[in-house]
Amino acid sequence: MKILFKIIAASFLLFMIGCDKGVTNQGDALSADEQLIEAIRASLNKVTIPEAQLPETSKNVIGDDYADELTLDAMLAPELGYEVFMGGKVDHVGKRSELYFNLEGRKLKSGNGDKGGKGRGFDDKDSWKCFELIYPVTFIMPDESSITVESEAGFDALKAWYEVNPGYEAKPQLQYPVQIQFEDAAAVTINNEVEMRNAYRRCDNEDRRGGHEDRDGRNGRDRSCFDLVLPASFTMPDGSTITVETDENYMLLRTWYADHPDAAGHPALQYPVEIVYETDAGD
Repeated sequence: MKILFKIIAASFLLFMIGCDKGVTNQGDALSADEQLIEAIRASLNKVTIPEAQLPETSKNVIGDDYADELTLDAMLAPELGYEVFMGGKVDHVGKRSELYFNLEGRKLKSGNGDKGGKGRGFDDKDSWKCFELIYPVTFIMPDESSITVESEAGFDALKAWYEVNPGYEAKPQLQYPVQIQFEDAAAVTINNEVEMRNAYRRCDNEDRRGGHEDRDGRNGRDRSCFDLVLPASFTMPDGSTITVETDENYMLLRTWYADHPDAAGHPALQYPVEIVYETDAGD
């Protein structure tokens, strides 16, 4: 059975959390942390915040465990927690990952091999491919020598360097310019770390973690408990508005980001909206 609701911003969160709780009754139950992660991912009220505004506990985790990766953006989902977007470096160039924290700053366990955030750096179980790094590329080592990597297997040479130079802890630095390639797109030249950060922000999330994104770009399980009734309008980071009339029109959001590669932040859904809510009373 489907029921039509008109949703204002303040009440939308209740439906999002209700859907996540409904998912726990299907298959394996999610942990409390996983439920909160799902709710943060699904939230349409997220706002971009400076990294400095994250709780101190969160900043410590990023500084200790992810110091060698790029922090791209931090998002606050009001009344839920934080989502922090990370970009890989060195042998993780091209991979993206997200960290999730509750409102107090504790890192949430993802359930994808994350043992409470005790590990360091990227975990292949939690990361996803954003773009391909085109080889060969050169890295500048801490002693200012250089190593050219011809393929993914070539990163073993970097590891071997540290084995024979145990006194160095600093990470290799990628020598720019380099070329990268997004799926089904021409190669792009990246000239510095600022452009690399922006390249990560351009990623299309449709293929994230095996293509389980829904039409709004949210990761995770199929959120079939409700559908957003179209048309719906989104405010873009530059203040412009895009109205989505059909499912196919969601491509307009993707096109906007392709035309604005330096833009940061996510589209903001304009309220009120209508949703069709799925109930357990039958179809």
